[in-house]
Amino acid sequence: MLQTGQEQDRALYYQMDAEYRSQIAQRDQAQREADAARLQAETIEKQHSQAHIAQELALLNERIPEWSDPSRRSKLLEELQSIGTELGYSSELMGQASAADLLALKTASEWRRKAAKYDQLNKAKMQPVRAAKSIPPAARSGAAGQGASPSRDVASTLYPNDVRR
Repeated sequence: MLQTGQEQDRALYYQMDAEYRSQIAQRDQAQREADAARLQAETIEKQHSQAHIAQELALLNERIPEWSDPSRRSKLLEELQSIGTELGYSSELMGQASAADLLALKTASEWRRKAAKYDQLNKAKMQPVRAAKSIPPAARSGAAGQGASPSRDVASTLYPNDVRR
């Protein structure tokens, strides 16, 4: 258009170039605004995430006293890991466990411990019963010296006058 030498072509070229540059500037401005909004959203999400983590940590410290002591916490986490594995939690899920999950696993651990104690108590209670079952029965008074009676047919005892064929 610039090569033709006509004034109106030259004016049209400059007008189209100005529109193009304006659209590029608008696109760049929109991109900057979108980037700023994304960055602000990420910052807000990070703050919410940190607040949520702090809230869960406070809940764990409040509900599980061992949680605040690092040495006791590692032992507790090993115990909860074994319970979680028994209940079907994968190691990936255990790594993402929330405070509610950890509290539930702690409760399950306490139930398991109580059940083991109960089973042990019942086992101790049953030992005298099992020992008594192995003792032969005592002889009855008046039964000594009679000897063993021959075994009789039940039908002949019940029906003595019945004729057998």
